[in-house]
Amino acid sequence: MSQSLISVIVPVYNVKEYLNTCVESILNQTHENLEVILVDDGSTDGSGEICDSYAKTDTRVQVLHTKNGGQAAARNRGIEVSKGEYLTFIDSDDSMEPELIETLYLAQKKSGANLVSCRWRNVYEDGRIERSSGQTSGSVNVGKEEALRRMLYQIDTDVCVWAKLYQRDLFKSLRFEEGKIYEDFAIMFPILEQTQKVTFLGYDGYCYLQRSAGTMRQSFHRKKMALIDYAEVMYRHISTVYPKLAEAAAYRAVRADFNIYLQIPRTAEYKEERKRVENCIKKYRKTVLRDQYAGFGTKAPLLCTWISFGLVYRLKDMKKLGKRQGQI
Repeated sequence: MSQSLISVIVPVYNVKEYLNTCVESILNQTHENLEVILVDDGSTDGSGEICDSYAKTDTRVQVLHTKNGGQAAARNRGIEVSKGEYLTFIDSDDSMEPELIETLYLAQKKSGANLVSCRWRNVYEDGRIERSSGQTSGSVNVGKEEALRRMLYQIDTDVCVWAKLYQRDLFKSLRFEEGKIYEDFAIMFPILEQTQKVTFLGYDGYCYLQRSAGTMRQSFHRKKMALIDYAEVMYRHISTVYPKLAEAAAYRAVRADFNIYLQIPRTAEYKEERKRVENCIKKYRKTVLRDQYAGFGTKAPLLCTWISFGLVYRLKDMKKLGKRQGQI
């Protein structure tokens, strides 16, 4: 069976320390018919030169040098120049197991799915690896609404655009929203709405590097409130168009709210931001507490908010302590 061309889109910005590992993991894939698009997003640390060096030694590599416009803009540029029948994304500080793309591709050929999604493992800079858990051990094929439900409840998947293989047509009219962060959250639900069939794999061949300087681990800044905006838009749309998924949409929205709330400094400067997120959490609280599919890890902080939002911080500190002691 001849291999279809798959475009691998990699936004690159100041990741000199990690870039070689990332690119080597792509070039060493068992699925060899690849178009590797490295989008140098205005790097200043020499990452752009590393990209160029790969283009000189492997004809599958194409490098685009652009002014710094953010990860969303870099991904969009990669989509626009790509020629593959399928697309996949990888962040430039992450890596792939050698058979990842082939595993996704063969699953797609077998099922005919518009999108194939797999799990991932968290890789820490000290060498520790945390394998993800999930409900799928092999593969499962589902329709659009079930795919949305799984995404909302974060079952075997999440809103990250990596660790997935997309049929090209899914991006025919969609692009990442530029100028904001959490653009994955904004685009994944519209992508799923275009699907007829989605395949979920229990395989975890994507290696997600957990580094302290990563985008999601940076200290709070007001741009992060974009996640609250996206969650609100998502909830209104899902609960209207797919009323059976309203509880699931409330669950995902409140998870996003807590994500941001626990990052906001407890100072007067951010009083309005905290109040806004608290009001969002209150709006979904009863719905999520009644939801039989919502786990205790989400319901516990919600119950705390009935007494005081300050208890949410104390609960977070207790979980941190428990992890250090190996209890949680």
